Amino acid sequence: MRCLAFNPDGAWLIAGGDFRELLFWDTATGRLIRRVPGPYPSVQHLAVSPDGRRVAVGRTPGVGELRVLDVATGEVVGSADGVAMAFSPDGKWLAGRDARGEAVVLWDAHDLRPVATLH
Repeated sequence: MRCLAFNPDGAWLIAGGDFRELLFWDTATGRLIRRVPGPYPSVQHLAVSPDGRRVAVGRTPGVGELRVLDVATGEVVGSADGVAMAFSPDGKWLAGRDARGEAVVLWDAHDLRPVATLH
């Protein structure tokens, strides 16, 4: 495993790594409750939205790539160049680094439109 993230209420934990899928565990029982095909063969970064409905997944070999998945369906609902690190507490922004690792980017969390670059 390369990365882990809890959902907002701590009911489940998601893991990403070199195993081509995202794994979800129930934290109360420790039981694996779900496997979702990952958007990449290897996942290095995870961030769960404050409402727990979306997860931002990233990889960094070469160029950073970001995908946002719907937790309920596992479907990709957005993509951008860069690597996501965290959602804002209100769920409005997704923060991360640009694809080249030179700056911090703030994306609109709903449509992944870059709204600010911080150098």
